[in-house]
Amino acid sequence: MPDLSPIPFVKAYAAGDELAYVNQSFSSPAVVGDGPFTARASELITKLTGGVGSLLTPSCTHALEMTALLLDLAAGDEVIMPSFTFVSTANAYALRGAVPVFVDVRPDTLNLDETQIEAAITDRTKAIVVVHYAGIAVEMDTVLAIADKHGLAVIEDNAHGLGGSYKGRPLGSLGQMATQSFHGTKNVHCGEGGALILNDADLLHRAEVIREKGTNRSQFFRGQVDKYRWVDIGSSYLLADPLAAFLTAQLELFDEIQAPRLAIWERYHAKLADWAEANGITRPTVPAGCVHPAHMYWVLMPSHEHQLGLIAYLRERNITATFHYVSLHSAPARREVRPGRSGRLRRHRRHQQPAGPAAAVQPAHRGRTGPRDRRSALVPALMGWYDALEAGELISAPSAYESKRFGVSVDRVTVSASAGTQLAEVLTAVDKSAADVVVLRYPAREAHWFAALANGPRTALLADSLVYWSLPVGKGRRPAPLAGFNAGLERTIDDDLVDDLVGDIFGDYGNHYCANPLFDRALALAGYQEWARRSIADEGAVVLRGPDRRVLGLATVDQEQSWTEIELAGVVPAEQGRGRYGHLLAAVEDASTSRRLVISTQGHNTGVQRAWARYGFEPVHTLLTVHLVTPGLLPGEQEQAGREG
Repeated sequence: MPDLSPIPFVKAYAAGDELAYVNQSFSSPAVVGDGPFTARASELITKLTGGVGSLLTPSCTHALEMTALLLDLAAGDEVIMPSFTFVSTANAYALRGAVPVFVDVRPDTLNLDETQIEAAITDRTKAIVVVHYAGIAVEMDTVLAIADKHGLAVIEDNAHGLGGSYKGRPLGSLGQMATQSFHGTKNVHCGEGGALILNDADLLHRAEVIREKGTNRSQFFRGQVDKYRWVDIGSSYLLADPLAAFLTAQLELFDEIQAPRLAIWERYHAKLADWAEANGITRPTVPAGCVHPAHMYWVLMPSHEHQLGLIAYLRERNITATFHYVSLHSAPARREVRPGRSGRLRRHRRHQQPAGPAAAVQPAHRGRTGPRDRRSALVPALMGWYDALEAGELISAPSAYESKRFGVSVDRVTVSASAGTQLAEVLTAVDKSAADVVVLRYPAREAHWFAALANGPRTALLADSLVYWSLPVGKGRRPAPLAGFNAGLERTIDDDLVDDLVGDIFGDYGNHYCANPLFDRALALAGYQEWARRSIADEGAVVLRGPDRRVLGLATVDQEQSWTEIELAGVVPAEQGRGRYGHLLAAVEDASTSRRLVISTQGHNTGVQRAWARYGFEPVHTLLTVHLVTPGLLPGEQEQAGREG
C-alpha cells in the first residue's frame, strides 16, 4: 500500500488574518466580551442568517440554554425535538426542568420527521426544536404551520447550517430564534463559540439582559440608562473578544471557505453514486428548494458490521472516520434524569430508525454516523424497570400491543415507585381513559387505593403483584461450573426453537392476564413468544446448553440503559430444581455491559424469586396490578345486563 498522508477527523480552516486580528484584540483594552470584534462578527452573522440581531456566546450549547430562558420554560413543560441530535439540544431544556419529547427522523435527510410532530403535541408542549442535520433544512413550511396552529415557538438548532437556505430564506431566519456553532469542527470557527440569532426585536432586547447576567449592562454602555442593575434572570453568556476576532477573520472570507467544501461534497456525491446503489447504501438527499453549506457528507450503511468495516477500511488508508450521534431516546440519561431536577426525557414512540448506523465523511474529511436500531414496538409498554421504579411520575399511554392482540382497547397507567402521586391524580387518569380496560400498576404501599378503585364506575380486578429485584454486577454468588454445560450470549436462535422454549418455560406462567376473562391465556403466551423473538433479533439472548448442546435455559435482556434488564428468563421444566438457573444468571452477569442487573416477576412466583435470592439479588419494590374494566364487558356482567334488559 502506498504511503498515504493522514486525513484527520477534522482539519480546521485558517483564512489568514486570524492571528493578526487576535493580536490586535489583545493589544486593545477590549479583551472581554462585547468588544469591537464581537460587534463586527455579530453584524456578519446577522447578514448571513437574515435575523433581526445576533449575540455571540461561548458555545452553541449556551445559545440553546438562552432560548430555554427566553421561553420561560418551567418544570413539566414539553419541548419536541429529534432524538437523533447532539446532547446539547436536550440538555438546554432539561436544565430548566422541561421535558424533551423525542420524535423520529426521516430516513432520507435524518431530519425531524415533520409528519410525526402533531401526534407528539400535548397541552404541555411549548416549543418545537428543529435541527438542520448536515446543514440540510427541515421541512419548515409544515413545521411552521403546525407551530402556528398550536401556538408553539420554533427554535432552529442551526449548528450545521450556517449559509444554508430553505426556499430562498436563510437557515436561522425561519423560527423565532436560532442557534449557531463555531466549534472547531464547523465550517467557520473560533475553536469554541456560538451565537444566538433573534428574529423578534422584543426577544433581542431581553436576550441582551439574560446574556449579561440578568442586567441591563448593554443598555448602560449604549447610554440608554443611567446605571445598570439586576433586572431579570440570566448568566454570563459573552464570548471573549479575542475569540470574536478569530471568528471575524473567518466570517469575512465565508464564501472563500465554502467554495472548496461545496466542490468536495459534490464530488463525493457523484463518485459514490454507483457504489452506493450497488451496495444498498443510502446517500444524503437534498430536497427541492434546499441549499446546504456542505457541512458533512454522510452515508447510511446497511448494517453495523458494514459500518465497522468501512471505518476500518478507511483507517487502514490513514483516513479517520467515525460514527455520529447515538439517538438520545436510547441514552442512559433518558432513564436517569428526574423531574424537579432537570426534567424527564420522554419518547413520542418507540423509534423505527434506519436499519444500520451511518458512516460519513465531512468535506473537511471528518467522519459521522447515524442512528442505531431500536427495539421492537411490540415490547409491552410501561412495565419495565424505569417506568415502574425510576420515572418519578404517573405515566399513562395506550397499549397498541395488547389492544391488537386481545381485541379490546387497553390503556396502561403506571405510578412509579419513586413518585409522590396522590390517589386523586390516579382516579383522574383512569376517568380520562376511554379504553375498554385500564391496566393500572401502583406501589404496593398504596394498597388502600383499591377500595376507591373498586367503588368507581369501572369493575376492578386485582390482577397480581409485581416484585422488582436488583443486583450489582460482579456481586452474584456464582455456582460451581458444571462439566459439559456452557452458557453465553448467542446472537441468533431459530424462531421455532424460541417458541418451543418460551412455551415450555412460560406455558403455565401465571400473570395478570389470567385474572381477566377478556384476555385469552393462549394469546398472552403467543405475546411472550413474539416478544422473545423480537428481543433476540435485536440483542440476542443468553442461552444455557447441556452436554448434548440441547438448550436448557434462555434469558432475553435489554442493555440499552445504564442497567441490564432481564426480560424473560427461565429453565425448561425438566431441568428445574437442579440448580441450572444460577448458571443462567451467571452467564447473564458475564454478558452484561452495565453495572447492575434488574429483573421482575409476579409475586406468587416464589420459586424463581428464591433462586434470585440465592444468587444475590435483593428485592427492591413491589407494584400491584389492577384491571379496571368498562361496565358490561365482563361475561358475568353481560349476562346480568341481559337479564335486566
